[in-house]
Amino acid sequence: MSDRTIGCLTVGCLGLVIGGIVVEGVASSTYNEHWRTCTVLSKDRGADHDGNSHYRIYTRDCGVLGDEDSLVRGKTNSADIYSQIQPGKTYRLRVVGFRLGLTSDFPNILAVQEVSSR
Repeated sequence: MSDRTIGCLTVGCLGLVIGGIVVEGVASSTYNEHWRTCTVLSKDRGADHDGNSHYRIYTRDCGVLGDEDSLVRGKTNSADIYSQIQPGKTYRLRVVGFRLGLTSDFPNILAVQEVSSR
């Protein structure tokens, strides 16, 4: 094979990988919407190198969830949702997406309703 052919194959493979990651990210933020009842154990907030906040909610029943703004979903209130959620309480959470380890994506919380204790 010529160097040009190898270069084209490399660029093509790289394009497929990048395209797959983009499709995976879009699918994660738009599919699999459902309600879950979850007891919150703890929560934390971090920031990426650009200063964007990332909220994480750790639950007993639902694993780790994210609370991120989503332009695709029209969600711009992640900080408000994060402030509502308190450790030790149980909530009905509307979530969307999947846990994707490769891209560090978590199901995203879209809405929260506290479950009253009996």
